[in-house]
Amino acid sequence: MVSIAAIGDNCIDVYTNLRQGFAGGGALNFAVHARRAGAQTAYVGVIGDDVYGDWMANALAAEHVATQHLRRVPGPSALAFVRLVSTERTFIGSDHGVREQLRVTSEIDAYLAGFDLIHTTLDGRVDASIPAWHQAGHKISYDFSHRAKPEQIALLPYITVAFFSGQHSDPASAREKLVAYQQQGARVVVMTFGENGSRAFDGTRDHRQPALTAQVVDTLGAGDAFQAGFIVEYLKTGAVDAALFAGAVRAAEVCGHYGAFGYAHAIDLTDPRLQGFST
Repeated sequence: MVSIAAIGDNCIDVYTNLRQGFAGGGALNFAVHARRAGAQTAYVGVIGDDVYGDWMANALAAEHVATQHLRRVPGPSALAFVRLVSTERTFIGSDHGVREQLRVTSEIDAYLAGFDLIHTTLDGRVDASIPAWHQAGHKISYDFSHRAKPEQIALLPYITVAFFSGQHSDPASAREKLVAYQQQGARVVVMTFGENGSRAFDGTRDHRQPALTAQVVDTLGAGDAFQAGFIVEYLKTGAVDAALFAGAVRAAEVCGHYGAFGYAHAIDLTDPRLQGFST
């Protein structure tokens, strides 16, 4: 069984017009979906000592994700405010709470060394550790989304699998971007295009995967699920085509329910942080 540690961001996705909250955040979602895909996984991050922290901790426990280095500290957990229109989600605000207190200690470094791969995101706040992880021989996957800053793009030489969102790109003409990113140092570069599927470039071949038929209820978390499915298969086989297909399967499954991986909770509309977002 392959082993993966996801480190970085977490949140409660507050669906303002459904009045429900779901555990989420890119790194946390990845850990859950990689576990569902058959990997041994761990999540490393910081959550608050509030009810939202309870929701995240309980969901991770229910999914059998290891949490030895999940810190709970006094203060509020992160919230992301989401409005669902038809099946598409729009992020309309956020409160990062205590999650930005994450610091990579020597104990965390030693812990991560025991995994086959480390996954993080552009919101993970662990960029400074990535060169050292690479130097130590660790495989690393990174979600650059479509919002990566130049200093984050500069991390590509240290990345094994680089994921990009193609929401602002034309799928038919994305090869130039994929090749350029791969030539900057990443072993494999993957770009996702929602209902238009995905593409990858590994330095030799341009790989393509159409999106699979799905009963779409909510697209939130589909990208994280895709990445998890891809990485688990890629670690097992090294086959990019098979990994793209595995990612597409995971993404299609996620689109069939609300939230990134389920566990709905009614939100407390009296919470001051929800004021202005709860209608």
